[in-house]
Amino acid sequence: MEYLFSVIIPTYNSEKTLDRLFNSIVNTFRGNEHLIEILFVDDGSTDQTVTKINKIINEFTSFSVKGFHSKHVGVSGVRNIGIENSNGKYLTFLDSDDEFIKCNISSLQELAKNNSNLIWLNCTSNEDFNLSGEKIKISILSRMSITGKESIDASIHGKFYLSSFIKNNKIRFDVQLRKGEDVIFNFDCIRYATTLLLTDSLLYKQNASSSVHLFDSYNVVNEVNFRKHILEITSLFPSSKQAKDVKTRFGITGVIFLLECYYSPLVREGSVNKKQAVHDIKNIIKEGAYDGFESSKFDNSLSKRGKIFRRLINMKMFGIVIFLLNAEDKAKGIKRI
Repeated sequence: MEYLFSVIIPTYNSEKTLDRLFNSIVNTFRGNEHLIEILFVDDGSTDQTVTKINKIINEFTSFSVKGFHSKHVGVSGVRNIGIENSNGKYLTFLDSDDEFIKCNISSLQELAKNNSNLIWLNCTSNEDFNLSGEKIKISILSRMSITGKESIDASIHGKFYLSSFIKNNKIRFDVQLRKGEDVIFNFDCIRYATTLLLTDSLLYKQNASSSVHLFDSYNVVNEVNFRKHILEITSLFPSSKQAKDVKTRFGITGVIFLLECYYSPLVREGSVNKKQAVHDIKNIIKEGAYDGFESSKFDNSLSKRGKIFRRLINMKMFGIVIFLLNAEDKAKGIKRI
């Protein structure tokens, strides 16, 4: 049976948020259960998540709810499992700590009749795009790289993807990315799509997280792989200034991320000395063709401290950035390792 929507939900130790999440789906689609299938894909949870999923499957029989299990392959891998096992005309993704907002389901059905490759909700405007030319594609990618009135959220929240489009073009989440995987997925979608529908209809509620970005030994590998994707996609538009802006925007945030969540914690713990950390970050910047740190164009997407760090990085004062980051963490009692 083909449903209109497949809702793919990756879970990992999500027992505390599953009830709220599923209740939001029930409240949104009550009376329209036949329109959706719900796919929970658990990533090797060690709490009661799987037990709760099984309980939902057994109790909410009016909904088509399926459960799949993997051995901790990461969020990209489990989302891909959901894609492969989906039967809906459109796919959408719902993180286990977020929820749906009750909305007009008839409006969603009308949007789906457009058969657009991509239907992106929660936008600031209503626009219908033909993506047949390079100019419009890089314009959309540019809007996904900024903040403000004209911006388009680059995450997967509140977005619907025509299943046949995703599967025929073999678009998947890169399992080598643990952060930024949704951005690259959406960039790939724009790369191959011919139609895009933006709407200010609301469906997705992202619950705020107060978690601190922590050190992970994989952070460097992740950023290097993410950068390769950005360079590959922007290389398709060699003469475009907007492509350069996309590289610059994600380059600035990428280097700040590495300093904050990799090199600064290592220096603070004494695992790496500051001289070696500065040497390594300079090599990454060179090999990844990071540039544009002199530009203030994307400062509105940075925090106050991020703007300061951007200026210091432009002056190649990496050691001072590391010192300031560690001084701030120490003052706030934050331990990233």
